[in-house]
Amino acid sequence: MRKFSFLLCLFLLAIGSIAQNDKAKSVKILHAKKLTDGRAKNYQKLIGKVGLQSGEMTLYCDSAEINQVNSDFWAWGKVYMVRNNGEVKAWGDSLKFDGTARKGVMYGQPVKLKKENEQLITNRLYFDENKNVAYYLTGGEITKKDVKITSDIGYYYTKAETMHLRDSVHITHPDYTIYSDSLIYNVKQDFARFYGPTNIYKDKDHVYCERGFFSNPEEKFEFVQHAKIESKENTIFADSIWVDQKNEISKAFKNVLLRDTTNKVDIHGHYAFFNQANSSSFVTDSVLFEQQMDGDTLFMTCDTLRAIEIDSVKEFYAFHKVRLYKKDLQGKCDSLSYSFKDSLMRMFHEPILWNDESQMRGDTLQIFTQNNKLKTLYLFGNASIISLADSVGGFYDQIYGKNMIGHFKEGKIQNMDVLGNGQTLYYAKEDDGSYSGVNQAICANMRIAFKDQKIGRITFLLQPVATFYPLNQLPEKERKLSNFSWEQEQRPKSKADLWLK
Repeated sequence: MRKFSFLLCLFLLAIGSIAQNDKAKSVKILHAKKLTDGRAKNYQKLIGKVGLQSGEMTLYCDSAEINQVNSDFWAWGKVYMVRNNGEVKAWGDSLKFDGTARKGVMYGQPVKLKKENEQLITNRLYFDENKNVAYYLTGGEITKKDVKITSDIGYYYTKAETMHLRDSVHITHPDYTIYSDSLIYNVKQDFARFYGPTNIYKDKDHVYCERGFFSNPEEKFEFVQHAKIESKENTIFADSIWVDQKNEISKAFKNVLLRDTTNKVDIHGHYAFFNQANSSSFVTDSVLFEQQMDGDTLFMTCDTLRAIEIDSVKEFYAFHKVRLYKKDLQGKCDSLSYSFKDSLMRMFHEPILWNDESQMRGDTLQIFTQNNKLKTLYLFGNASIISLADSVGGFYDQIYGKNMIGHFKEGKIQNMDVLGNGQTLYYAKEDDGSYSGVNQAICANMRIAFKDQKIGRITFLLQPVATFYPLNQLPEKERKLSNFSWEQEQRPKSKADLWLK
């Protein structure tokens, strides 16, 4: 957009040339083939190769009537005007000027104004010297080389050096195209504001807003009211979007939505910052992350969400009070990272995951997804899985180990490998569903198979130390392994629960 200003200078030097006639200067007759009385008193009629001069403007036409008392004149037939020794030229069919009101209009099919390679075309051009304005009301087209501006209405205020374009404003430039309802441009400051529904197209990018501005010297832009910047892979929505093109920085404010169509991700917040120079960004203030997964949606909230892109690979980092919700998976931690390259999510600082009836913990949790479906879960350091076996009896199946690896199928946990320091406590059932007793076992490594999201079968991979207790003979204090902690009250039970911290 920075080249836009050169084109609009046409109105300063060309349209303004008509409106800037000195009021004190009369119209001078240069030549004509014939001179007769005009239509009324004080009027003279000039016929054939007429030449007139007023200040720096010289006008040529086939015929004219002129009032030397009040400087009224009417010129018609191949009207040609030149100013500043040919710097500005104009063509039309006729030109009327009211010397008393200091107003005039030039008619033509078309009216054409030209300065070097800049040109304005319309069919009726008005000018008012008292208000220092020139304008068209029936459509106009401004061109400079390969740039074109059209609008239904256009005003140029010569003193303020400001242009107002209204109704169906269309700007075509090799680098971009703009469609707007209205645009105000200050030539001196090289600054523009646009109003009403506005669409800007650049390469494969699309900008929409209903109010905004751009400053060419500073290379700054602001898009306001239902603002949207859309590219091939991403779209940004916000109440307002601010862009510093020179420093490659952008900001979005209020009701921000970042949509990644490639990875099926939506990120909400009320403030976003983008650094195009290093392909990084962050979103804060009521952050909500959404990703399509397993035919469902994974929701995440946090205080701040950062994103970086290296070699076209995106990574997200969530900080503080991270909470997750999906119909079959919930979680919490203090910080989290996610890489689209390997589809790996890492959870840090007291992370917890809930999957149906199971609670899973570790010093660090890692979740691997494939085709947006849960594939593998890694629990590193002080790993544990607790499942509620019977809410009435307060029975919990428990598995502890140094590390664990869980395998999922169709979003459901199928089995879990316990690697190091394995301990289990689980309640055995009879065929009729009644509990027969409690199994306690210690084994370095083991594999647990799940059935209906509960422990179904345990395979001990090394020599175990196991004890079976009848249900009523297990001491109360041994019904829970050391470091037992059931954090059900922290579990998000719906998307709305994510905000209840």
